[in-house]
Amino acid sequence: MDEAYGILEYNKENLFNYISYKTKTSYTDISKKKQITYLTNYLEYHKGSSNVFFIYESEYMDQHYLEDYSSYYSKCFYPYDKTCARIHFFKTKDTIDSQELNLELEKALNNEATIIKNTHYLGFVVVRPIPNTFLAKVCIKPSKNNNYSKKIISKTYNVSLFGIPFSVSTVAFQEQEKILSACATTALWSFYHAHPGMHFDNLPSGYMITKSAYSKDGGHDNEFPNKGLSTDMMCRSIKKYGLFPKILDVSGDCSKHLREYLYAYNTHEIPAIYGVRVQEEKNELHAVTVLGYTLEDSRDNRLNSKNISLCANNIKHMHVHDDRNGAFLRIDLNNNTIKINGESNIETYMPNTLILGIDKSIRINYAKIKEFCERFSMIIATTLGLGFIDWKIKKGDFEKLIWDIKLKKVNDLKSNIISSNISNKMTYLTKSWPKYIWSATIKNINNESYIELLFDATNIEQGKIFLGILYYGNSINTIGHVIETYFDKFYRFNEKEYLFDEVKEFTQKRDSYSEMLNKDFGTLCMPEEIKETELVDEEVLETPLLIISNSLSNQKNMDDLYNDGYDLLWLIDTNGCLIIGSEKKGSDQGHPTLTGGNPARIAGEIKKSGGEWIVNPFSRRYSKEYTREDKIKYIDNVIVYKLIPTFPNDIFVRGEFD
Repeated sequence: MDEAYGILEYNKENLFNYISYKTKTSYTDISKKKQITYLTNYLEYHKGSSNVFFIYESEYMDQHYLEDYSSYYSKCFYPYDKTCARIHFFKTKDTIDSQELNLELEKALNNEATIIKNTHYLGFVVVRPIPNTFLAKVCIKPSKNNNYSKKIISKTYNVSLFGIPFSVSTVAFQEQEKILSACATTALWSFYHAHPGMHFDNLPSGYMITKSAYSKDGGHDNEFPNKGLSTDMMCRSIKKYGLFPKILDVSGDCSKHLREYLYAYNTHEIPAIYGVRVQEEKNELHAVTVLGYTLEDSRDNRLNSKNISLCANNIKHMHVHDDRNGAFLRIDLNNNTIKINGESNIETYMPNTLILGIDKSIRINYAKIKEFCERFSMIIATTLGLGFIDWKIKKGDFEKLIWDIKLKKVNDLKSNIISSNISNKMTYLTKSWPKYIWSATIKNINNESYIELLFDATNIEQGKIFLGILYYGNSINTIGHVIETYFDKFYRFNEKEYLFDEVKEFTQKRDSYSEMLNKDFGTLCMPEEIKETELVDEEVLETPLLIISNSLSNQKNMDDLYNDGYDLLWLIDTNGCLIIGSEKKGSDQGHPTLTGGNPARIAGEIKKSGGEWIVNPFSRRYSKEYTREDKIKYIDNVIVYKLIPTFPNDIFVRGEFD
């Protein structure tokens, strides 16, 4: 057992014997630990369909234990070791024995094909060299991956074993070691590991978390040994590490909002600290880290909401790291029980407090968005009840729809738009949005989206937070029609309902001049290339013959611009002006010389053919990205809105093109 590493087939005896040796903890005491029972249940589950083995490193330097060691354990009279052990677990369908395992490790170190590979990697456990409370870090894969009905927050932990790279997607679990950390500290430790705003390089140790929770100004109690942190102390630590703590009372009747806040923030990868009272422990206060949820397949989700059905109310299980028991355990929210190691071992957790750690730039609260959605749903249902015969959705059908309210990052929103069936994707994808957005999507029971209301989560309370509505599929002709009718015919200004004023403004918004130009003549783009022949003194030539603005003055005949031996070029510039120029046949100068190399919209040529002028979109450097349908539309608009009013004596025809 003095060797620096080893590889063994997994069974309880082999694992317990090695841990006992490293921690000076008796074999019997190890076997009785709830956290070890959780770990062995996990490994036995995988062993049921595969063979499991483990590789141990006897001298592993763990950053967080080193901080705890230098701050506390090194000052003890007993000579605690400063190195930990790390145990890596693998599963394989191959039959294995001890001799073959050593050969497989040798293959892996020689970069040969082996069963010791990332696809077989289950994760690792770091073991502190202290008795009884020795689980410093447990990083093992959750049993199942995410899908619509199950959400588990995870991060990728990259591991190097003797130079061989491995990775595992999970959130680290730790048991409290009762001196430097109690349950609140270990809950915060996993909370920081899971939080998207925390980087692995800046994660605090248990010692540092406890220190951060105490005020610098006072307090007469020793910080260590630590018997626990109050809610205020936990919030002080969260602030210390750059997050904004939000405390929610979820005790008694307030517990009805627990599912909603979990869903709204957990879906955005934000973990939570769940404070409970343990009924079986004389209502002792306890804290766990919330890392996800499971939705039940229920059609009755109108719980605890006046007017709307919520996806959040279908949460059946909450998935938590509980330092007393294990990782990714399920709390059944229908009866507030947690199953620790099977049906026979159950504890009752009575809700007390939920603490969220939110990015400081998120200023608009979930409750504000939900309240608006309830009122919005009510007015749409009321409008439907008026019975307009041309509406394609009935009041009863609308009231069966489900509201999905959650926080999104702008990149996630745009990814959803790309994969969705909404129209005008380019408009939304190229638009500037705030970093964090509240999304309220109306769906059917099959999870198909109809409309999505968007709100600026980063704005101030009195600011304009409504961003717009995304219409999926044909919903603009169903729900969208109802919304526009309500705000056009029935809505009356109400100072207390300023958000509805913003929705009215959106539904009745007329396109800005810039948006109108985009629709009529194409979006702006830089020229694809500038040629050396188009440069003079390192600047692009700008030699237009005629600039036609929206004014119809200075009308000319096209023959006045035509010159034998030259081609006429045209384009629509940033401001919607039609610019006409000429290019000597055979020269190497083109459309960029009409604008000095600036952006333009659709561009092309004007050719004389008998008594007509043929307008085409032939401009490789400006018109290349438009579709054929776009080119037809834009050229027709150029002829109708620009050329004919300016040259009423000439005949213009759209040319043929592929």
